Amino acid sequence: MTKNQKKKAKRRKIQLRNHNKRIGTMTVRNQNTLNEVRVTHMEDLGAETLDVDPKNIPTLVPDKIMAEWQNGDSDPYYKIQKIPVPVTANGMVYTQNFFESFLSKAQKTPIPGSKDGHDERYGKRAPTDFILVGGKVETNSDGVGFVFFKNYIPLVCADGSSNKQFITENKSGMVHYSLVSHLEYLRTDDPVTGDYVYTALRSLKGERNDAVPLDLGAMTQVTNAVNDGGKIKKEKESLMNKDEVLKAVKTFMENGTLGVGELATTLGINSKIVNPESVAAVELKKSLDGIKSADPVTEIVALRKQVAEDGAVVANAQLDLEFGASRKDTAGVETNLLRSYAADKLKGVDRAKFTEAVNAVKADPIAKKLASEAVDANSTVNVVEGKVANAAAPVGNSAGIDTAKY
Repeated sequence: MTKNQKKKAKRRKIQLRNHNKRIGTMTVRNQNTLNEVRVTHMEDLGAETLDVDPKNIPTLVPDKIMAEWQNGDSDPYYKIQKIPVPVTANGMVYTQNFFESFLSKAQKTPIPGSKDGHDERYGKRAPTDFILVGGKVETNSDGVGFVFFKNYIPLVCADGSSNKQFITENKSGMVHYSLVSHLEYLRTDDPVTGDYVYTALRSLKGERNDAVPLDLGAMTQVTNAVNDGGKIKKEKESLMNKDEVLKAVKTFMENGTLGVGELATTLGINSKIVNPESVAAVELKKSLDGIKSADPVTEIVALRKQVAEDGAVVANAQLDLEFGASRKDTAGVETNLLRSYAADKLKGVDRAKFTEAVNAVKADPIAKKLASEAVDANSTVNVVEGKVANAAAPVGNSAGIDTAKY
């Protein structure tokens, strides 16, 4: 090669390198072919099995579409993936922007997935056995964090057969996933090694998320097993022995979250619960049986009514004795103001305390005033203490009257 030819070749090499730094597009299937990429961020993922409630991972697919897919599925199963961001897979660096663009496609339509993995034939559409329906990206200001994918596995797969076996495999932690995307990327040179670095910028089209054997997905990931707490909790509770159950019940009752009534209802033993009220009711029943009456309750109610009526008669008699009889004019207006005042003050007083209350009214200044104004020298009621009122004085005149006695 001549010197001139060498210069042209060098110039051409530089032109090609600069050309390849531009943004380009390519289709990637991220099934793992380079085992070394699987160490990326593995230490940040934590436990081998993801403990997450699918309800905490947003569903992005429109509700109407989800309703069609989940028709008849009363207990839908979701497979959740957790992948570090950024992550390197098969020589491509996937960043926050790429994953956000990938998930944005689910806002319009589910992203399909096949339980048989990728179909390597160009243009061939693999069967849809499950769908990616949601997810979220959680990163700090530097774009470092995690992305979560939410996959729904329906009861029936693409060929109309049951998906039960595939769901069981997922619950057993036997399955991982691998995305497919026709993406936009940036090719640059590593300043240290000089190697090419490919960075995925955004997903353009052809998104998929297919199932692959455990640990054969190119992207480092952990997944959940069964759906959240609900099922896990039931499985754990089923393993509790009697002592553990009783201890848990005791704790619930002590902290007020479980009452005896609720416990009895749950166990179906309401009729067997004995409490102080139950004992009192039995004792009362024994007492009523001793009356030898066909209907003791009716008799007791009648007697109480009679006692109340008799008490009213006695009270009226005592009012007449202490404050004078009731007197009304032709218009029906009470003229014995003292008795009217006393009756109002003594209304509702218990018979056992009636006499004491009468004495309290008699000491009432208003009652004394009314008594002195109504004094009658010819009556033994409302006589004046120490002397008789002046018989010549007009009725109602309190002149010469000391403290009234009544």
